Amino acid sequence: MSFGGSVSAMLVSLKNNKIPKRERKLGHLEYKDGVHIGPALKFKNQLSTHQMEAFKENLAQKKRKAAQRTILIYIVTLISVAIIVTYKVGAL
Repeated sequence: MSFGGSVSAMLVSLKNNKIPKRERKLGHLEYKDGVHIGPALKFKNQLSTHQMEAFKENLAQKKRKAAQRTILIYIVTLISVAIIVTYKVGAL
């Protein structure tokens, strides 16, 4: 039994339905040619340099706290798993 016809039909269908390559996409070509894709971004609120520095410091502190919390949870979990494993092994 041969299934060459169905396989070749499937391959042709897949080739025809392929997503176009990155260079052929309209948005990429517009950006590549230097044409603006849309209007320039406009923000309602502007931050002064002092406010921007304060914002950056606050963001860095939040990231540091999140990283410390993650490390603490990892260490506590690792220690608790080690205690459970040693307890189970000692009980056998």
